[in-house]
Order: sequence, then C-alpha cells, then structure tokens
Amino acid sequence: MDNESFLRESIRYIHENVQSVKFYALMDAVILLLAAILFYANECLITPAISSFAGETIWHYLITSHANDLLGGIAFMAYTNLLISLVRPEVRLKKLAVIAVYIFLCGLFWEGVAPLFIANSVGDPLDILSYLIGAVLYWACLSVVKTTRKEP
Repeated sequence: MDNESFLRESIRYIHENVQSVKFYALMDAVILLLAAILFYANECLITPAISSFAGETIWHYLITSHANDLLGGIAFMAYTNLLISLVRPEVRLKKLAVIAVYIFLCGLFWEGVAPLFIANSVGDPLDILSYLIGAVLYWACLSVVKTTRKEP
C-alpha cells in the first residue's frame, strides 16, 4: 500500500467513525470551544474584575484559583471523547464512574507527577477536585442531551 492510498483509507476510516457519532463529536467540539472561550474570559475579564473589587473572599479564591481547573475538567473530557470518536467511537467515555476514575488518574499525574519535572509547578489536591467537578458537569451535559435527544 502506497502512502497516498494509506492516507485515503485512514481519512475514510476516521470519517466513518465520526459519522457514527457525529452529533456527539460535534457536541464535544462545541463544549471544547465554549470551555476555551470561558477560560479566556476568566483569565482576561473575570479574574481581573473580581480581583479589583472582591477582596479576599471565597468567590475570589474559587474564581482565581480553581475556575480554570473546573473548565479544564470539562474541556479535557470533551477533548478525550473527540479523539476517541476519531478511532474507536464505541469506547467513548459515557459512564460517570469511568469518567471520574479517568479524570482522577489524570489529575493525580498533573498534580502529583508533573510538578516533579516542571519548574515552578506546584501540585494542588483541590485542583483534582476541580477537575472532577468539571468532568461530572461534562457527564451531566451528556446525560441531559442523551435523555432529551430523539435518536433518528
């Protein structure tokens, strides 16, 4: 098989996989985009605004320290399922327990292992909780869509 036919077959395979779950792949892409927009808004608008008037309140702490981690949990689940949709759509992460274990293990790596190798990085167990809350919100969104959507 030459490179051109391999590429053509690969694209056809990916296209068929995405078509089989196209609604959910599109939903994951939209969720990922919205999370990126909210992350940007939090960094550039919300955090500076709340820092100027909220003082040292619990809301200031949560928004400046953990809101992006919560968005990261949502975004990472959408990203993961989007990638899975490309190659094995039948194994998309849909069950709450699987999603929770997956994001918890990712969080343990990000907050426990990565700081050992990344200068100026500090692990924060509350970030893992934020990732988990974000992943649960992702799952809740999937559940609502699944129960309200009429399959063709």
